[in-house]
Amino acid sequence: VYTYTRELGEETILVMLNFSDKEAVAGVGLDLLKAPILIHNYPEPRRGNKLRPYEAVVYKMKGK
Repeated sequence: VYTYTRELGEETILVMLNFSDKEAVAGVGLDLLKAPILIHNYPEPRRGNKLRPYEAVVYKMKGK
């Protein structure tokens, strides 16, 4: 799992990528259940820190 944030001004995005062929958990320590999903690569995204095989999800986090 590769996870990182990007910030510009008041905006923060969280990028979560699973490069594995197995389900994985990203230990980000953030509440992702209400964060809007900007883009994903599965037909129906799953909210939270569990990623399916080869799943990519980008969340928009609250501003500073």
